[in-house]
Amino acid sequence: MTWQGLLQKANDHVVAPWLGGEVLRLGSRKFTIAGKLPKDHGWYAWKVSGRRVTTSREAYPWDDARMGVKPISVRSGYLVGDLLIGELRPEHLQGGPGALQGFPRVHLLPDGLDHFSRVSTGVAWHGGPLLFRQEEFPVGPVDEVRDCYLDGRSIEGVRGVPPQLELAHRMLVWRREQEEKRREEVRKAREREERLQRVKDRLGDGETRRAVAKLDFGEAAKAALAVGGAELIEVRPSTIKREWVVRYRLDGARYECVCDDALHIVDAGICLQDHDTGEKGDTYFTLESLPGVTRHAMREGAAIWRHV
Repeated sequence: MTWQGLLQKANDHVVAPWLGGEVLRLGSRKFTIAGKLPKDHGWYAWKVSGRRVTTSREAYPWDDARMGVKPISVRSGYLVGDLLIGELRPEHLQGGPGALQGFPRVHLLPDGLDHFSRVSTGVAWHGGPLLFRQEEFPVGPVDEVRDCYLDGRSIEGVRGVPPQLELAHRMLVWRREQEEKRREEVRKAREREERLQRVKDRLGDGETRRAVAKLDFGEAAKAALAVGGAELIEVRPSTIKREWVVRYRLDGARYECVCDDALHIVDAGICLQDHDTGEKGDTYFTLESLPGVTRHAMREGAAIWRHV
């Protein structure tokens, strides 16, 4: 900013970037934005009145020759998404997702930049973020590296690849692999949900409920208890593998039991022991039949072992 800029008159204009908020910064100056904020982040011409500004129109980046809008500092490098791969440290050359740590983001990138674009950036105010300035002439065999990336080939045989471009290629390949894994996980999750939904549509069948239990034990337990007129409260894994602790509500009271993943009762939570033989009857029942057994046991004054 020139010294003439410090003598800016009222109702003058200044071009500056806006990245959100009600404060506008440019060089060492700071303004308060009055009136309506812009809809999108970008460069705007601002009407100045003292320390307050109002937006007047969109502007070309860094375009204000009279005010001398120049970047405080300039950096260049290759883009990986919105990260600038510029100055490298030894850890950046070791590869892996951690190699992207520490690279700065570039704001206000234009649409249409291709993979491995080399750009220059500037800082518009002290301590501010990097802002796109312009696309720079490529350094190194960018076209060959881009072809390798699009074809899924290695760049091992490409000569003269600078370290920044090699790292940009490696990290773009890694990002693409991660995105493919994410899409595959989403596809499998969607197929699982569709499979489960088809099974849910037939939950009235006991065999189907046990099939559902392999995919979604909570849903199967809910349907099984409903057969006996009980309402599921929650399920959680037991300390024993393939067993579940089930809490349910029956006739206004809460009960707890343990069953296996085939909905067979392991511990009914109430006393079902034959006093004459000493035999426990818990394992004779399923989660579907347990509510009826619990009602009968409560009428007979049975003891509750698992309190809720």
